[in-house]
Amino acid sequence: MIEVTTRLLADSVLSGMDERRGTNNPGGTQSELRGPAGEDGMLILSYILSGILFYGGLGWLGANYLHQTWMLPLGLICGLLASMYMIIKRYGSQK
Repeated sequence: MIEVTTRLLADSVLSGMDERRGTNNPGGTQSELRGPAGEDGMLILSYILSGILFYGGLGWLGANYLHQTWMLPLGLICGLLASMYMIIKRYGSQK
């Protein structure tokens, strides 16, 4: 679930960036969608930001509705860890 949520958020951020540049390629394979190495940095940044925002938002909601102040920092940390997991899984085994 963590992987799917983070990937969907990161892909939506990247598709919005591609539309602004006019390089949207919805029918391409993964290797065709990956551009130069400079775009890998943007993908990594979008994974980190989307994980922190999504799980931080869940933590914020839980903190407000359940009156548990520890849920916001936990959500932020879990979002960062989920993002790092996705980055390592995607880029860690490249040959």
